[in-house]
Amino acid sequence: MSTTEMRKTGVDVVGDMPWGTHFCLFYETQADLLETLVSYCKAGLENQEFCLWVVAEPLTGEDARHALKRAVPDLDQYLADQSIEIVAARDWYLQDGAFDLNRVISGWNEKLASASARGYAGVRVTGDTAWLEKKDWKDFCEYEESLNQAVSGLFTRAIHPTADSRLSVTTLQRAVTLPLPRSGRVCLARAR
Repeated sequence: MSTTEMRKTGVDVVGDMPWGTHFCLFYETQADLLETLVSYCKAGLENQEFCLWVVAEPLTGEDARHALKRAVPDLDQYLADQSIEIVAARDWYLQDGAFDLNRVISGWNEKLASASARGYAGVRVTGDTAWLEKKDWKDFCEYEESLNQAVSGLFTRAIHPTADSRLSVTTLQRAVTLPLPRSGRVCLARAR
């Protein structure tokens, strides 16, 4: 399999995209968020990709599971065989309330290695930035740049939802202009 192979995104307005595509989703409502991420994760599961959904308040892991269950009848089996993991953003990104770049990238590397060893076609990730405070955006953007370099050339795809009402235009511009070596970038805005 090639990193240029077109894969189903599950996001109708985007269509099929190659591995390494990086999505930035700006949304207004929880319904906007769930509709996009459920179809995104469903497509990954149907295409034998490991999925990691990092949820942030106000969305909970239970909200994500409930929404997925409506769209993915075999969700319990996918959860049991760990084809999808749903984790809280504060648990994934923060330890003792602090963001540790090296620890988080190490966690991504472990997930990538595990998915590869278990025979998955690739890794599909969604990580909501709702946990970020304005003061953390600069560090988070540096983390994104480091992560993109760390996973460059691997079979990954990511979608990062952001509640757009909390961010300035400058911050939104920075988020969508991060350098993404080898990969594509897609920005989506969902509003009711």
